[in-house]
Amino acid sequence: MIDNSLSIARTDPTGGAGIHADLKVFSSLGNYGAAMITVLVAQNTCAVQSIHNLSGEIVGFTT
Repeated sequence: MIDNSLSIARTDPTGGAGIHADLKVFSSLGNYGAAMITVLVAQNTCAVQSIHNLSGEIVGFTT
């Protein structure tokens, strides 16, 4: 049986943090990873351009 892991975090389009990094770690541990995005971040490797918090109502739709 494969263990399930849930990441409740922000996005990071560079893959260095947030749900993208969490899912990589889950996979390396042999776990099935799922994610609930709470914050959208527009960024590149040099800077963050914009941060958008998702409302509790939107996040609640994923449960």
